[in-house]
Amino acid sequence: MHARSSAVPALAFSLLFLACNGDDADDVTLGPGPILAGSTMVTPSLQGSWVITSTPAASGCGALNVLFATEAVLTITQAGNTIEFALTDACGRPIPGGEGHVDAARIVELDTEVDRGLTATCTLKLEQVRIGSVGSPPDVFSGTDVLTISGSDDPADDDCDPSLPCSVSGTFTATRCLRSGCSVTCTP
Repeated sequence: MHARSSAVPALAFSLLFLACNGDDADDVTLGPGPILAGSTMVTPSLQGSWVITSTPAASGCGALNVLFATEAVLTITQAGNTIEFALTDACGRPIPGGEGHVDAARIVELDTEVDRGLTATCTLKLEQVRIGSVGSPPDVFSGTDVLTISGSDDPADDDCDPSLPCSVSGTFTATRCLRSGCSVTCTP
């Protein structure tokens, strides 16, 4: 009985060593399903920097399609299931970030809501929702990306194009940055 009880801690240590085989805390392998610790599911950690690439698939926004950013650096701060994130374009200029969440079933949602003045009498309301799943490998998550553009809720700032609201929909993929930094190409 004594030999068996000392083998259990050795087995647990071996499994921990195999799960943390990288030199970075972000290298923990998550696998294809929810993370289990005993009988409790654990939320995956998305803390850190990612390159997020969006690909538009359908649009009804004409000239406003350019508001759908295609490549950016995403920096996530995570506390439990809650996410706050910042974005910069490939040239390092800030893009509106937002909030979101991730759950133990590996579903992630990132939401951005911002008003952007277009003219003296038109303020656009931009709402972007990215919903996806953390996959395998664990350093990637991907899913759908929908940007909805509408006029302001304030009638004084809603002298915008009558075709609003409109939306641009597509997909996104976020890939964790290496310790050396995020690889993006600035095209001014």
